[in-house]
Amino acid sequence: MKKLVPDPPRLTTVHTHFATCQNHHPPLFAVCEGADIGDALEHLAIALKSAAETNAQMCDLADRK
Repeated sequence: MKKLVPDPPRLTTVHTHFATCQNHHPPLFAVCEGADIGDALEHLAIALKSAAETNAQMCDLADRK
């Protein structure tokens, strides 16, 4: 069956930097212009999961001491 209305174009990102600690140093992270929003969100989710796992491991180590 043919769609009557085509899918809208995929959203893309614009260049955005963050994590400058109120401009006390250059930005630590940036989102590149033109990246697919789904890819950017997937990368963010992976980075957040990694940070959470690292935090949990450090808490376990601190509890052992």
